[in-house]
Amino acid sequence: MALTAALRSMSAEQLLYLGLQRLVYLRAALVEGERLFVIYGADGVPLAAADTVATAIEAAAECNLAFVAVH
Repeated sequence: MALTAALRSMSAEQLLYLGLQRLVYLRAALVEGERLFVIYGADGVPLAAADTVATAIEAAAECNLAFVAVH
């Protein structure tokens, strides 16, 4: 309950940056004609690219990043 109350008292700007440094998502993309799996930060900035999903997940885990589902 304390966490819920804290989240409700945050400003829109504070919520925008919540988890920004730790949350990422993965998307396939064509990079110079090659299909790669790109790790994007929560703000949409590309952070890294890998040739396989497994490699991308491993790289994110090594950096203590957590994936979120984006639909």
